[in-house]
Amino acid sequence: MKKTLLFFSLLLTIQHITSQEMITNFLYKDGDKSSSPSNFVEFKQKLFFTATTESSGKEIWVTNGEIENGSSLLKDIYLGENNGIDIKFSESSVIMNNILYFIAKDGDSNGEIWKTDGTTEGTVKVTHFLNSNISKLTLIGNKFYFLTEKKKSLTVWFSDGSAVGTKKVKENIPIWNKPSFQGKCNKTFIFTFQPYGSNDSRVWRSDGTSEGTFPITNEIDGNGAGPGGTSALTQYTEFNNELYFVSRFYLHKTDGTLKNTTNITNLNNDSNGLIDFADAIEVNGKLYFSFFRADDRRLYILESDGTELGSKKIYDKIGAKYYMTSNLLEKDGA
Repeated sequence: MKKTLLFFSLLLTIQHITSQEMITNFLYKDGDKSSSPSNFVEFKQKLFFTATTESSGKEIWVTNGEIENGSSLLKDIYLGENNGIDIKFSESSVIMNNILYFIAKDGDSNGEIWKTDGTTEGTVKVTHFLNSNISKLTLIGNKFYFLTEKKKSLTVWFSDGSAVGTKKVKENIPIWNKPSFQGKCNKTFIFTFQPYGSNDSRVWRSDGTSEGTFPITNEIDGNGAGPGGTSALTQYTEFNNELYFVSRFYLHKTDGTLKNTTNITNLNNDSNGLIDFADAIEVNGKLYFSFFRADDRRLYILESDGTELGSKKIYDKIGAKYYMTSNLLEKDGA
């Protein structure tokens, strides 16, 4: 059976959708067209999201999808027009044991763990000692991991959802910029950051113990398409109990251990030019990594089954006029 991978340049589509109905109608202030609802999280058959209003600032709202009285403010965490949610809610929240945990700030702290059972009364602060703008929570089993950074020093934490169960794993890790990745592989917390004084990135792992928290790569040069500058790595993808990621010249993989963190293949990048856009997707048991370089409008795609022999370039085009790539999408096995 012939396999086809679809990728898109600029595609303009106009659709007439008759099933759309407005379920909320609240504004930031008079004259605004939107309160910018975003970062939707499904929990207990409802959608929780952030929105900004003039009276409450940016807070968490909840909707059951009903048109009449179906949407409401969950809780004004930072009272008044102040913002209780300053970060991406969909990434700074996890659902564990039927409780939604998230990061919020109030008049006493710049960031603590909060939890909710979906009700206003059941939305309460868990910790009172972090005071940090935590950007992401990573759920692994019955714990979630996160990072805090103060004065160029990184600290690894985990929490079981209680104040006493929120503990430091390792601290005083020198860091230059904010972490560029936080995720998991085989019940192991994986994170990447730019070490202090370096122009490159390094991938670390943690099993929740100090001795089990250490780097699993050397310092690696980024390819330019990652978050946080050219030092960042890209295209982190979990596949067959391994985590794949891309540097400037190599495709890498790890199972969360130092021993099994390897370079799979050289990307054969014939130029020192940086990548402007990159994506990854799994289709039919294989991974596909796309790379777009704007200076010569080059798009190339690498196919990999996770081995060196099974990794090959399947597409490479330079100089297409009016060319701009977007994300890879899978549909019906193609």
